[in-house]
Amino acid sequence: MNINRAARTRVLRGLVVLALLAPALVLTGSVPASAAVVMSGVADASGATGPKWRGITWVAPTSGSTTFSLAWTGQGNLNMDLRTSSGTWLAAATSSTANPETMTYNVVAGTSYRIAVWAVAGVGTYTVSVPDQSPPPPPPVAGGLITQRARVDASGQSAPTVVPTRFTPSVSGSVTVRTAWSGTANLNLSLARVDTGATLDSSNTSANPEVVTATVTAGVEYRANVSAASGAADFVLRLAGNRALPTPPQGAPNVLLIQLDDARSDTLAVMPAVRRWFADAGTSFPNAYVTTPSCCPSRAALMSGQYDHNNGQLSQDSPGFDETRSVQHYLYDAGYLAGHSGKFIHWYDLSRIGRWWDRWNYFKGGYSDVAMNRDGYTHTSSGYSTVITIDRALDHAESFNEFDDARPWFMQVTPIAPHRPATPEAKYASAAVPAYAPDPSVGEADRSDKPAFVRNFNFTLAEATAERTQMLRTLLSVDEQVDRLMTRLQQLGELDNTIAIFTSDNGIFWGEHGLPEKFMPYFRATTVPLLIRWPGHLAAGTTDSRPVANIDLAPTILAAAGVPSPHLMDGRNIMNGFSRTELFTEYWLDPANGGVHQTWASIRTTGYEYNVYYTSTGAVSFREYYDLVADPYELTNLLADGVPSNDPNVTTIHNRLTGYRTCQGSTCP
Repeated sequence: MNINRAARTRVLRGLVVLALLAPALVLTGSVPASAAVVMSGVADASGATGPKWRGITWVAPTSGSTTFSLAWTGQGNLNMDLRTSSGTWLAAATSSTANPETMTYNVVAGTSYRIAVWAVAGVGTYTVSVPDQSPPPPPPVAGGLITQRARVDASGQSAPTVVPTRFTPSVSGSVTVRTAWSGTANLNLSLARVDTGATLDSSNTSANPEVVTATVTAGVEYRANVSAASGAADFVLRLAGNRALPTPPQGAPNVLLIQLDDARSDTLAVMPAVRRWFADAGTSFPNAYVTTPSCCPSRAALMSGQYDHNNGQLSQDSPGFDETRSVQHYLYDAGYLAGHSGKFIHWYDLSRIGRWWDRWNYFKGGYSDVAMNRDGYTHTSSGYSTVITIDRALDHAESFNEFDDARPWFMQVTPIAPHRPATPEAKYASAAVPAYAPDPSVGEADRSDKPAFVRNFNFTLAEATAERTQMLRTLLSVDEQVDRLMTRLQQLGELDNTIAIFTSDNGIFWGEHGLPEKFMPYFRATTVPLLIRWPGHLAAGTTDSRPVANIDLAPTILAAAGVPSPHLMDGRNIMNGFSRTELFTEYWLDPANGGVHQTWASIRTTGYEYNVYYTSTGAVSFREYYDLVADPYELTNLLADGVPSNDPNVTTIHNRLTGYRTCQGSTCP
């Protein structure tokens, strides 16, 4: 296989790598005898039928020599490599055409590695596999609320005789472990310290459920053992965390926040179940925006209720957001049970457990067989990530319901879909989607009035159509899985007093102005779907046309819950009739996004859009003004169209925009 290092640098720019690799590289031509597929799909050098490249983060379940095997069918010429956190390629693509190609390394258990595959020429259907290594069951999150399901067999023939669950409490205090089972088996339950082996409590009765309680010490590892004295049984073990649980405000609702990744506002067309649950049974907000069209800054803005110039999350990969100033922290401290499942923020190391969550399922990206942290256990998942995200959310809901059905919960559910490179679930790989009807900005003939870096992009209609098709197909799985989640919550009786929100972290371009990504002030990147249902509080099947922003969700949630915010939020409670006349959006040059898109700030109203771009020193480098009444698709920048007579006077607007860049609280639009 040949090497195109410039192309490699372009396509892999900005990928996050989590840990160093200690290499002992050997290239061979054999296939591992027993292997598990960690990623698969179609790679197309033209990008017409599939993405040109795909990368995943793989976490080694065990230490030792591991062989990575790339195999494909078709006429493609495919490359594979692995990288360290410093960006060094530890396995440079070979010049041979071996199929399969294998690469062998010494890996370290729990360490993350980045595997990348891309098409240099042609089209190839590929798989990447590693030796099949079954990971141990996940331990619970420290100090959290855990449910573990497993089988125990006294004979040891169909399942282990003893199933251990390890946990390390984050605070000292009392914990309660209980196990219940079905069938005629006789199970025993015990709780012990790992370091000394001393048993703290045990139950050897035939009671079902069995309960043990003990006082534990923060930072000390403990083990709960479920053992079969006779017979075989499917059992459920539950660990009630030892955090203090204050009494939440009277009548406080559950809060369900579903946030997609790169779903623009017009993608709801392929999600009929989402529309049925959220739009038909709630309120649609067609003029919903995000304040920064970049995933991690946008997520921080939602959780903090602040513009990113106040919450500090100015880039994708660098820490900035203070989690203590977040909606989940305030609900958690108010006595809510809290669970997260899906993507969080990029700079979070995969081995970390999120603060202020009782249940935790976290991954950074990818669709098939991706690295995840489930309640503190980092492993490579098996299956499609959207399905797993909802599986874990359902598990969280069940455990909350079983622990204390009367206590309100907050669940953040964040599938990766439809983020590029989009890989549909197998059953939707060839599914029909609505034909693309691009607006006039796709294939825009004259972009001389746009910033120079925008003119350097040339994402074609054919490329955009192919990408759109794949992205919409991933949303078919989202629709199915959201339907499954909402149906089960309804069966549990949880929806009557639940404020449920469906939205996205930002939109994306499908060729508008020749652009392939987001990161720009144009409306396809900043507008997102927003649907909210709350029976008895929001009328079903209604539309609210007020301009609303993602920073409004945190204050709205806290107001609904009756929980105050200790820090000043820039957003507003949209339930109290607040209405803004203009929207402010912002972005900072971010190396994680290739360092291409300049820093900018923007004001948008129903009548105009004014965008200002800045150099690294803060000087104004370019300006745009669009008359949205005459030009809703942002085609003609009146400040750079070569007709001075139509230039609007933007002095007042510019001064207002400058002030917004440092606004706080009520001084923000």
